[in-house]
Amino acid sequence: MQATLPPPAAPPPVRPRVAVAPGRRPPVEHKDNCTAAWTLVGVLLAFKAVTITLIFLCAQPSGASIAMLVAMNWPWLIVLGLLISVIPIGYWYRLVRARAKRGRLQKAEWSID
Repeated sequence: MQATLPPPAAPPPVRPRVAVAPGRRPPVEHKDNCTAAWTLVGVLLAFKAVTITLIFLCAQPSGASIAMLVAMNWPWLIVLGLLISVIPIGYWYRLVRARAKRGRLQKAEWSID
């Protein structure tokens, strides 16, 4: 004779770790938004580019002043170049995602299950 075990019980529901009044929902956690950080980076780079341009124009442009400005600001020029190169890559990625979604929607519209 073999003993049978009852089926396992469902795990208890996960309760929020915050104090919530009866009948009220717990607060919703939002995903991090980086818009403010990217705005700050954009303002910093724009300010840097305007400052470099003003220094160049006010210092009587010459080959030596161009070399000095490039030597003093080469890390910022690399960052600016990377950010400018990200724009077409981001556009391409978004375009690929939109085309894939369009394909999925068309397939879902015309498929018969």
